[in-house]
Amino acid sequence: SGFDYSGRLTETMLLGNIATIRASEHKVLEYDGSAMRFTNDEGANAYLDKTYRPGFGIA
Repeated sequence: SGFDYSGRLTETMLLGNIATIRASEHKVLEYDGSAMRFTNDEGANAYLDKTYRPGFGIA
């Protein structure tokens, strides 16, 4: 399906955004795709999660 392609493409682009934000750290980010987490940078992982206000969560 189109999502099989577009989902991976979107994930890659968003990870590139995080890498750009974290570029001042001057290190290579290691990403575990199956766990959907960076293995060597908790600061980068902070961009992967969002805490929503009560009543505005994702179902």
